[in-house]
Formats: sequence, structure tokens, C-alpha cells
Amino acid sequence: LLYIIVASIFFGCASREDRIQEAIEKSDTLMLTNKASEAIAIIEKTLARYPDAVALQETLGTAHLVNGNNEAAIQAYRKTIELDLERSSLWKKIADQEAKLGQEDNAIRSYESYLAYNPNDFIAWKSVAEIQEKKGRYSQAIKAAQEWQNLKPSARPAYQLGRLFYLSGNFAVARMWYTESARHQKEKTAQEALAALIELETNVQEYLEAERLLP
Repeated sequence: LLYIIVASIFFGCASREDRIQEAIEKSDTLMLTNKASEAIAIIEKTLARYPDAVALQETLGTAHLVNGNNEAAIQAYRKTIELDLERSSLWKKIADQEAKLGQEDNAIRSYESYLAYNPNDFIAWKSVAEIQEKKGRYSQAIKAAQEWQNLKPSARPAYQLGRLFYLSGNFAVARMWYTESARHQKEKTAQEALAALIELETNVQEYLEAERLLP
């Protein structure tokens, strides 16, 4: 009797996993052939039977994304994280879609959730800095841009720091960061930094310095 019970559990689990994997494979194939709606139908049917299937729930999010339904993708990814907290990388996908939908405050919170587990992702810090700047929250944007610069020192984050300090009215620190950005001469942003630096010196009436910086 014990053998029958154990065998029944084992084969039942195998059958469950097989069905889930089959649904995922079918949906992946359909998505590759621009049939995301059909993929969603298969996934949802299988999820109705196995609502706690983490991989299936994540695949549903991807299918909605392919189908152009960003909001549905966000909800599916959130549900995936609820089922498995270790899927923290999905917070970045959620944040990216929220940003595209103009849900900027939600995007910030989602990026923060992602960065709590993945603090070395400079692209996520870059996204946070850009959104915070757009919202006029310069101090928060500066913090994010500094993380970006620390992780990936280059002309772009240095230039953004220069601009943020300039917008904050701190011209001395803005000058420092514009100068740092301009040093990366092989990068395209270095020219933007130099132009911004010349503009800064002109605005503060340091005309000789502005003239000296002219190419």
C-alpha cells in the first residue's frame, strides 16, 4: 500500500511537471510565430489547473509582453514574484514596463525592489536617475547617478551628475563633473560635457575660462 501511495505521488508530480513544461514549450513556439494570443490561451488554461506554477506564470508575463499588453505583463510578473520571492530579477522587467506606461512613481518603487537584491546593476541605477530627474527630484537623481558613476565610471554618468548639480544650483560641483565627463575624449558625451561646461562658465560670467575651453 505504501509503495502504491509513493508511486502515485511520484507519477502525479511528474505528470504535473510534464504538462506545465509542455504548455511552456507550446507557448514559446507560438510566440516565435507571432501567435502570442494563442500562447496566452494555452498558458491560462494550464494555470487554471496549476495556479502555483511559477515558470508558467512568468511565461504568461512574457506572452503578454510579446502581445503588446504591458499592464497584463506587469500583473503576471508581480504574481510570479508572489509565488517565488527569488524571482527578484523580474522587478526590473516590471519597472521597465511601468516606465513605458508613464507610471513613473511605480517604476521607481519597482527599480528599488530590484536594486535591493541586485545593487550592482548600473543600468537600473541609470534608469532611476533619469526618472528622478524627469520628476524634478534632483537630490534623489544625484544619488542614483552617483551609484551609476561608481559602478560604471564614464562620460555619460559624469555628464548627468554635472547637469543635475547645475539644475540644483551647485555650479562648483557641476563644473567638476562636467570636467570629469569631458576627460573621456573618446566618448561622444564628452563633447556635450565640454559644451555644457562652456555654457556654465559663460552664465557665471567667467568669460576668459569659457574662451579658454573653446575648441
